[in-house]
Amino acid sequence: MDIWVYAEKNRDGSLTREAARLWEFAESLRRDRNGLLTDIGDLSAEDILDSAKKKPPEVILFASGEKTKSLAAILAVELDAGVSADCFGIQCTDKKIRLHWIRPVYDNSLLAETVCTKNTHIALMRIAARDPSLTWHETIPIDEAEILVCVGRGCGNGPGMALAKELAKTIGAAVGATRAVTDAGWLPLSKQIGQTGKYVRPRVYIGIGVAGAIQHLAGMRNSDIIIAINRDSRAPIFEYADYGIVGDLYTVLPIMIEDFASISVHKNKI
Repeated sequence: MDIWVYAEKNRDGSLTREAARLWEFAESLRRDRNGLLTDIGDLSAEDILDSAKKKPPEVILFASGEKTKSLAAILAVELDAGVSADCFGIQCTDKKIRLHWIRPVYDNSLLAETVCTKNTHIALMRIAARDPSLTWHETIPIDEAEILVCVGRGCGNGPGMALAKELAKTIGAAVGATRAVTDAGWLPLSKQIGQTGKYVRPRVYIGIGVAGAIQHLAGMRNSDIIIAINRDSRAPIFEYADYGIVGDLYTVLPIMIEDFASISVHKNKI
């Protein structure tokens, strides 16, 4: 099996974290399928297309992103190839059977297996390039965070927002937001979670002042653990929460920050 990998690089020539994870996946696929890996990360779209027309590969792997989705679409049309977007992995034990690509459907509520019947199959892998040494920073993509603090309109854009960010920093989490928060300009659009934002699946989601509109729930309901903090006991998010705290965030968050900070001092992690 001839496998091409679009491994993007940093300015110093090293692989980006996403590309490194993608390459690990490609290596695993190569070993399983006795394939040959080719790095096409330094090639232009025209060069990739020319090479593919001369000798079409069986698989072209990309890390899912806006740039790579556009490139994959162009290649798919020109090469008459199949495309599976936002894949988590593959499932196929018989080496004689075509690869089954696993991808989410119906707002991430189900997983589907995509089987390509074309000679060339392009897959965009949903790579979460997590670096365990990273601590909280506002530039960390919310769809790559294992722990996520989400602020809603009830959090406000003053002391409440500051407390939410302090909690995130204490527990090593990224900060996300509901549409109401990004519409108000309190946080950038890249932080929006939901049908019109990003879909997230962290190990722990903490919603602060989040009511739980259906559009937002669609983007985070697959989180492993959902914790809701809201002073309105009738907030819809409590129906989906594994743990709910009915209370004022100005009372609850300082206690959480103090307790988690104490744990971090003694165990150096949450």
